[in-house]
Amino acid sequence: MNVSKEIKRYIVHYLAGGKNVSSRDPRRAFINLLGEDGKSVGFLNFYRNPESMPDKDRYDPTFGAQLYYSWQDFPQVIDLLRNEKPIYLRYFETSIAGDLLVGVEPEPVGEGEDDVLPR
Repeated sequence: MNVSKEIKRYIVHYLAGGKNVSSRDPRRAFINLLGEDGKSVGFLNFYRNPESMPDKDRYDPTFGAQLYYSWQDFPQVIDLLRNEKPIYLRYFETSIAGDLLVGVEPEPVGEGEDDVLPR
């Protein structure tokens, strides 16, 4: 099954629990991705230790695509969710992997935030 769902909203779960939390939940954070109807289309799971991550992404009919990332990827992923649109969650059964796709057409070279740095 190949899946492509546009992400309209998201909820960040940033886990706490003290120094022993990794024995209960190896994730540091997860993001619930919501579609047009407000229902979950999948989760982005960020692991404290890459060795504890599942070997491949998966698709669950109830919870949607489950993508697995190292904790170090969190800043880049949250930046995409905050600043880009449209953005899609995709899952490919043949490769047992998913991704986030930004836009549907190529973005022009040099398009960016001109006012980020003073001239």
